[in-house]
Amino acid sequence: MNNGLLELQQQLERIDRLKIDLRGEGKAAFLYVRSSEHAVEISIEGNGFLVEYWDEADEGSEKDPVRSEIAGSKSDVMRNVTEWL
Repeated sequence: MNNGLLELQQQLERIDRLKIDLRGEGKAAFLYVRSSEHAVEISIEGNGFLVEYWDEADEGSEKDPVRSEIAGSKSDVMRNVTEWL
């Protein structure tokens, strides 16, 4: 797994209200992070992170993400994800 995802996982695990799962393997690895109302998926995209924001934390939902963005740094991901969740 990419060290950037591992570092993000460790930082996010410090927030008690979040549930975090590492899914996929190798280049397809991503973090699935959810609160009681929202969720995000974080994966590696080039030199940054692709973050997809979901309105519902329902894994079975067929809906598309509310938005997605490329974040250039772990600090950007942490700030944006914690605001969303």
